[in-house]
Amino acid sequence: MKAADYIEQISATQSRIEKEQIIFGAFMQGHRDLFVGAKLAYDPLISFGVKKVALIDAPPDDDPGTFTFDDFLNLAAALRTRSLTGHAARDAINEAAASCHIATWNLFY
Repeated sequence: MKAADYIEQISATQSRIEKEQIIFGAFMQGHRDLFVGAKLAYDPLISFGVKKVALIDAPPDDDPGTFTFDDFLNLAAALRTRSLTGHAARDAINEAAASCHIATWNLFY
């Protein structure tokens, strides 16, 4: 199961206990990506200098894309350290979105 699948499951339930069980199941199955992504998203000491990231508006498909979680971490590090700013950052984000699995980009990255 991918991190985006866990995000869908968590958002589909309103029960706190069910959400905890989903997160615990992800932890027990060793889905490191979900927890690293959550840390990047929710740690107030980490910022990327990006106000808004566009969603992919293409129809859903099963194309896995070529953009990996390691690529995402590299892009996040470049944004966090301000190696990429302005139009270069925008272009890098758009290029990453174009080469990523649609559900993964829209729900997780």
